[in-house]
Amino acid sequence: MIRTALENFQTTPNLTENIMREISRLKPVALSGSKPLMPWAIAASTIAVIFLMLGIGSQHLSRFQKPYSFDAASEMTVKRIEAPVVLNLESKIDVRTQLGNVNTPSKSDTANQQPNDVSALVAEAQSDETDTDYSQWHLPKAAKARFGKGGVNVIQFSPDGLQLAVGSNIGIWLYDVETGEEKSLFKGACRFLAFSPDGRFLANGGEYGTDAPKVQLWEIATGREVLLPEVYDTALALRFSSDGKTLVSVGGSGEAIISLNVETGWVTAKTFVSPAPIGRLRPINRVYAITGDKIAGGRTDGKIQLWDTTTREALSALRGHHIDLTSQRLDEPSPRRSRPNDQILALAFSPDGTRLASGGEDTTVRLWDLTNTDEWMTLEKHTGWANVLAFSPDGEMLASGSTDKTVQLWNTTTGEPLATFTGHINGITALAFSPDGTTLVSGSADGMIRFWNTQTRALLPDRITGHTQLTKAATFFQDSSTLASAAFNGVITLWDVETSKKSTVHNTEHRDWFPTLAFSPDGTKLVSLGVEEGTPIFGAGTSFRQPVASYRAYHFIHLTDVKTGRELATLRYTMGAEKLTFSPDGKTVAFRGPGEIRLWNTETRDEVAIPLADLSAGFSNIPWVWSLAFSPDSKRLVSGTSKGDIQMWDVATGAALIAFAKSKALRARALAFSPDGALLAAGTHGHIHLWEVDTANELLPISIGHRRDRPSTNSAELLERLVFSPDGEVLVSGFYPTGTIQLWDVKTGEKIAALDGHTKGVNTLAFSPDGTMLVSAATDGTILLWDWNEVLTGSSKSE
Repeated sequence: MIRTALENFQTTPNLTENIMREISRLKPVALSGSKPLMPWAIAASTIAVIFLMLGIGSQHLSRFQKPYSFDAASEMTVKRIEAPVVLNLESKIDVRTQLGNVNTPSKSDTANQQPNDVSALVAEAQSDETDTDYSQWHLPKAAKARFGKGGVNVIQFSPDGLQLAVGSNIGIWLYDVETGEEKSLFKGACRFLAFSPDGRFLANGGEYGTDAPKVQLWEIATGREVLLPEVYDTALALRFSSDGKTLVSVGGSGEAIISLNVETGWVTAKTFVSPAPIGRLRPINRVYAITGDKIAGGRTDGKIQLWDTTTREALSALRGHHIDLTSQRLDEPSPRRSRPNDQILALAFSPDGTRLASGGEDTTVRLWDLTNTDEWMTLEKHTGWANVLAFSPDGEMLASGSTDKTVQLWNTTTGEPLATFTGHINGITALAFSPDGTTLVSGSADGMIRFWNTQTRALLPDRITGHTQLTKAATFFQDSSTLASAAFNGVITLWDVETSKKSTVHNTEHRDWFPTLAFSPDGTKLVSLGVEEGTPIFGAGTSFRQPVASYRAYHFIHLTDVKTGRELATLRYTMGAEKLTFSPDGKTVAFRGPGEIRLWNTETRDEVAIPLADLSAGFSNIPWVWSLAFSPDSKRLVSGTSKGDIQMWDVATGAALIAFAKSKALRARALAFSPDGALLAAGTHGHIHLWEVDTANELLPISIGHRRDRPSTNSAELLERLVFSPDGEVLVSGFYPTGTIQLWDVKTGEKIAALDGHTKGVNTLAFSPDGTMLVSAATDGTILLWDWNEVLTGSSKSE
């Protein structure tokens, strides 16, 4: 009976067996015949105990769970001083997520030698050798599976060196260092993390506009989240004190130091004190580092400001990254450059707090002596931006990672390079030393986490795979049994829908970044445009929510066979193509150029140019195409521009047909035809507009509003993707940068449901050929597969 009851809850097999084992140890009670109700009482008591062990936070059990007591002043904000909040750590912890250990086979049988072939590196970086079905961990409601673990932002060893925490765009993955097995997933977007010295707690700095809008504190052994006050800010850097009693962080606004007393629950938030005219350092790049008595903040102009952790007073300021030290005063603005390259991208204190390392856009690493800030060493070896730094535990080595895809190991006493680690096919995003300093771990945008021996300078056979930094597109391949996805670097992956396993991984030409790519509707072809030079920057060390880097577009658009990776055709276009879009019949590709739309027939190789502006007067006031959509019969194309023109064109001739709108208020970032071609939908700022295609008559506008349950970022929430359901009755919209998916009734304009599962902008929405599944791909590096029937049937309950 008990086992049957347990099957009604989502528990891991190990947890179920542990509970049954504990119950079997209970001594049987001799029952009296005069008390027939006693067996039922015992059974009921046993089940109640099981519920408490599971931490079920249901509506009926929640009244028996004693939450943390909050004695916070109601006016407390992160900018106020000495605003206490008390957490009773001895009371029962409110369980947000029950995590179980999952036993998985070892996946550390990698060859010692690094393959030189890029294709081999791609296959290695994307291989998936484990049988662990982590695709089912912490799925949102109505989701069938998750493909990918999210991009790697930060890495840290546990104090005992036995576990490795990897902060990704969807949460913190905890791995067994010896086997490389996934042990747990602590849900919540993570860019910064910290272990408590005793290894009991794991802190996640969170990220604005995601499912972790404030600092999270997890008890590792139980997988329980310690509830923190709602006013707790996110963190741009965080660190436990040496005794583990205090968690210190720099608030997400970059204006305050926040301290949490882990024993008493006392929280204080104090603003920085800075002398004029620096003020609150508006040029700050939101790059911070914390040591025992100091905080460092990196600025966009190459300067670094130091503060005293206790007094919050500004200390000395450091200058060195491409700054004229002889002529420029600190309180003067940096000279203007046509291409500024002095921004601070990474900061790290040495373990004893006496030195500070900084990395920047100027490709150099600076090592500062904080006892004499007029002295520093310049470490020059990287050819790309130096965006990741880590000191060894003894402070004698410094590791630096760069967008040039290498990791450099430095002697901190002499500044001499000790080793150059190569093998990643994309930029470095995270670095961490083991507690004994003998192992260095590097994470990359290629999805691979590699282990290096710092003594022999050799690549170790251990590795961790399965992460994807950013998924540009996903669709179904031929039928509903296989998914095809394309990452930001052009890596194509085929997934088995039933097993969630990768069946094929390949690419034709590796590029560091593909600004635009698209699958054909049947998933058999991919059209893409890569970059000639330049690489994006990812990871936790900057405030960029999207990859940012200067690049020069490649001059060839490639058409690729998805199954084989074979190149089918190329088109030379030197003006910089964007918004690649396939026609439903898979024959024509549309894209935008400066002041024009191009149509490329991939079978005949014919081109049609649709001019939108006269370029002889320059590019300053020309309309730019923001969105493109083909009609279901592939004969018509609709475009939306930056000037608010929504226009239909004849695909065969390029002739203008119907104008739906000419207003800046209707600048459409997303367009979609209904399956029967009768309706056109356009996603604009705050609204979805619907027209009858034949008459151009506008129907009801749908007000989409904004999410109030997710704190907004500096950027407005934008509707970037639209698709009709197969029956044409529901509109599905995807948003940037929150990753929210919303469903709308086409007839009434009412919102049906919201699907939360992505933490960053949605890049793809597509239905399976049989209409039973919806696939969404996002900038967080994950793909979610939704059960469409469950989405619809559960919408009334969720609303």
